[in-house]
Amino acid sequence: MTPTDRSLDALFTPASVAVIGASDDPARIGGRVLARFLDHFAGPVYAVNANRDTVQGHPAARSIADLPAAPDLAVLALPANLVPDAIDELAASGCRAAIVFSSGFAESGAEGKAMQDRLRTAAAESGMRIIGPNCVGTMSLPSGVLATFADLQTDVTPSAQPGVGIVSQSGALGSVFFHAAEALGLHVSYMCTTGNEADVSAAEAIAALVERPDVQAVMVYLEALSDPEVLYTAGRRALELGKPIVALKVGVSDSGARAAASHSGSLAAPDRFAQALLDRAGIMRAGSPVELVTVTAALAAGRFPAGDRVAVMTLSGGVGIMIADALDAGGLSLPRTRDETARQIEKLIPEYGSAQNPIDYTANAVNDPAGFAEILDAVVTDDDFDMVIISGLAMGTFDENLATIKRVRDKVTKPVVVSVSGANSVTVNRHGIPCVPDAVQAANAVVALKTYADLRARRSAEKPLLGDGSAHGTTHHTLTAEETRELLSRFTIPVVQEIDAVDEASAVQAADTVGYPVAVKLDSAVAEHKTEVGGIRLDVRDAAGVRAAVADMRAASGMTGDVPVVIQQMVGRGLELTVGAIRDSTLGPAVLVGLGGVMVEILDEIEMSLVPVSHADAERMLRKLCGGRLTTGPRGMDDATVKAVGDVIVALSSLMAQCPDVTEVDVNPLIVGEPGPVAVDGLVRVARPDMGQD
Repeated sequence: MTPTDRSLDALFTPASVAVIGASDDPARIGGRVLARFLDHFAGPVYAVNANRDTVQGHPAARSIADLPAAPDLAVLALPANLVPDAIDELAASGCRAAIVFSSGFAESGAEGKAMQDRLRTAAAESGMRIIGPNCVGTMSLPSGVLATFADLQTDVTPSAQPGVGIVSQSGALGSVFFHAAEALGLHVSYMCTTGNEADVSAAEAIAALVERPDVQAVMVYLEALSDPEVLYTAGRRALELGKPIVALKVGVSDSGARAAASHSGSLAAPDRFAQALLDRAGIMRAGSPVELVTVTAALAAGRFPAGDRVAVMTLSGGVGIMIADALDAGGLSLPRTRDETARQIEKLIPEYGSAQNPIDYTANAVNDPAGFAEILDAVVTDDDFDMVIISGLAMGTFDENLATIKRVRDKVTKPVVVSVSGANSVTVNRHGIPCVPDAVQAANAVVALKTYADLRARRSAEKPLLGDGSAHGTTHHTLTAEETRELLSRFTIPVVQEIDAVDEASAVQAADTVGYPVAVKLDSAVAEHKTEVGGIRLDVRDAAGVRAAVADMRAASGMTGDVPVVIQQMVGRGLELTVGAIRDSTLGPAVLVGLGGVMVEILDEIEMSLVPVSHADAERMLRKLCGGRLTTGPRGMDDATVKAVGDVIVALSSLMAQCPDVTEVDVNPLIVGEPGPVAVDGLVRVARPDMGQD
């Protein structure tokens, strides 16, 4: 093997395995993994124990050098201080992959980091792939490779059945999600916990699992985006293959933790960057551990809707209302049942039921499974519905109902999601029909199906400028109002008429030119947040007011003599937005838009997208604000206004792509009125290579 051979095949489909630090006691870590290999792995199993010739009745070598052949995969159950030398020996022997359980590496201080760096170097120089350290290992059920010391609460039997892959940066949570998926009736084919990621990242593991033919979907737990280029590529490839990736992303990235001076910087929290990357990669994001499992269950079935129209069938009118509320919050529609279908249903339900969507077929289904079958057939085959939720099945006729659902579902390609609890949910999932135990979670899963279908429909998204961070300078400088105005105008961003001034006399002259009333503002180079230092005076109507404003600002800023101010034309009333951009050292530049004005941080209504941003991306960002109400309500933006604001967002994206020294842009507010959007206040920060003061 050479350093250019970087595949993970030896991790998931090894020809031979070894346990370094194998124990005779199956309850110990090194003994547990060996016992699982001996029980489930069909190929050669090697054991290394410095003190024994046999372990668990199996021959053992005293050292790695004494092994009869180099293993494809080696599992190290050793104290941390013995691991680097063992890794060097394995790499020299031709071993292709190694899993390091031990903790005590980079997470424990400088000495541990030095040992972890040795592992990284060994992997890079030899081509041997390393999982960990500080992980609980991996599982590949199709190959019988249970290379983990995690407690397995269920009887894990090797199987070639296609299923779900799990990738987790947390070992403990990887096993938690494995058991949660199995408890719901999902079949898990693979699990990979990456720990400290000395070599193999979670993104690489995801990319490898996506390509495996026996993986239908990938469930992911992420604490950091350590390999964004690979993650993006894996996401786009999965989207192409129709293999959903669902991620639970927690924590924040180190690159986003720095303090930012502008509104855009403070709004561009690390989590927003993470969300922007996941969006562009086509990776679904779960909001909770429960949602991670239930959404994966729905998506793994491989059926995605053609539209947003949902039919709800339920035994309980109250549950139907709960589902309807959740679907409405997720942006899906519940159309009225068409007359022909409603008449069919009305013949089969009591008068106290409802044939209108959500359809309440009542608990009478307990006594009439044939009637349930007719109702289901009418609803599922109705072309007015793109998806169907069935909440609650009569327990007394469960088997008949399930057979009916399977038969009717096979007539169509639309998604059908069931909600029942307990052991019955496992049974439904094992029949290949997505089932979650909670009715509202079922609604959320259906929302996820539509979201994923939309992602696939626009899968030609342009690759973001990942890694194009702010490493072009060592200090940051805020542009003057004149420089900001020239830069924004160069990229066709409309800017309000304004004239620079330095004292009372030049300010009055500027106001006479602009025309009263005017706004008087401190230059951004003097005060980045003008409202906080009294640096804005609006609707000034005469020369006396201009002189007083300049004098007050001189005093507030602590300056003597000239004070850089800007005299602006007052802009009429309109919707106040903020548009901005920020450059992250790892994820590159991103553009954001949201509700603006002095309350921008409190409102926190922001959408972000990585650069480059297309016109379609910009429109989606605007239509997502305020749950879509900003573009659909009677006082919202019409299509022409959405396009005009979208043009500003796209122009700002171009600015960030073409000006790598620009680190932050903040246009707040962008007033959207007649005759169109106009930037009323702007702040731009750039990185400079000099060592001067900021």
